[in-house]
Amino acid sequence: MTQFKTLGQVALEVDMPSHRLAYYLRTGAAPEPEHGRVFGGKRLFSPEDVCRLKAWAEERRNRRSKNNVAAVGA
Repeated sequence: MTQFKTLGQVALEVDMPSHRLAYYLRTGAAPEPEHGRVFGGKRLFSPEDVCRLKAWAEERRNRRSKNNVAAVGA
């Protein structure tokens, strides 16, 4: 059986405050869950969704790091 996770659990895994992850999902900046479900008014994320969000968060951090290094070097 697939273990689904809540937004708060996913936020901990991607090392981001839950309110920020919720904002990115709401605005479309983060990839929407493909296999997630809504249960009792809460969004649940599948393991595949968590992997995609982890990759997205890592890419976002890498981009911000590159921009910060470029700004310091300018």
